[in-house]
Amino acid sequence: MSETIIKAENIKKSYGFKQVVDNLNLTVYRGNVYALLGNNGAGKTTTIKMLVGQMEPDSGIISVFGLNPVKYGVEVKKRTAYVAEIMKVYDWMTLNDLFRFVRSFYPSWDEERCQRLRKTFDLPLDRKMKHFSRGMYAKGTLLAAICREPDLLVLDDPCLGLDTVSRRNFMEMLVDSLEGYTKTVLFSTHLIQEAAGLVDRVGIINHGRLVVEEDAAVLQEQTRRLLIPAEQEKQLPELEIIHRRQAGSELFLTVRGDEEATVNQLQAISGFNFKLESLSLEDIFMAYTS
Repeated sequence: MSETIIKAENIKKSYGFKQVVDNLNLTVYRGNVYALLGNNGAGKTTTIKMLVGQMEPDSGIISVFGLNPVKYGVEVKKRTAYVAEIMKVYDWMTLNDLFRFVRSFYPSWDEERCQRLRKTFDLPLDRKMKHFSRGMYAKGTLLAAICREPDLLVLDDPCLGLDTVSRRNFMEMLVDSLEGYTKTVLFSTHLIQEAAGLVDRVGIINHGRLVVEEDAAVLQEQTRRLLIPAEQEKQLPELEIIHRRQAGSELFLTVRGDEEATVNQLQAISGFNFKLESLSLEDIFMAYTS
């Protein structure tokens, strides 16, 4: 098993009478790209803020690099780059000023990566960032974070506020930026389609609870849509059913389990008609959060 970089155990957080994060458990391993997926208001940002030490949980334990991120905030921040949703930096700076400023604090700064990615994504060095578009601004703050070569890169909904084209461009840039990147990445998003293909491990949060946490490939291998005539429902064997939807005389079930074992169970039922389909990560997300 890989080294654990982030460990959250039974963490809770409330604002007044509103429970925002409820008994959440989460594990991020070294070298993984971990996506925390959830709808707006699901508790992603509050969770991220607790993990990076900006907020204390009401109860539960959080460990980052084996340390409490609040008590040992300086040590954790030295090894972590955090880009918040709608990140703001010093707008009077040019991108060159921002890079120079950040580089002065971090000897690990990767100048070759920085210049290569800046040219690839056509970001001007001499324009003040207050004149950047939202997409350019997001790319600039990401480069300032990733070129530090942090041991942990945390991105909170980096596509927030971008239009469809800008989101796609940003996620393509993120994929390119992480090529050959051996550090650990945790990012939250509600844009599931854009995250697919990028992540190693997935956590799905719904109403403050982590409803599933799994390697992305395993999650997709073991989650299927089962289509059967509704009249056959009483004949179903014992299956782990995540979501149920009926449309007329047809029943759509999202099920978890080994595909071969599921097929064998269903084929053993005399005259049972069924169809088993694979699902996208977005389909699986919808099943867990509907």
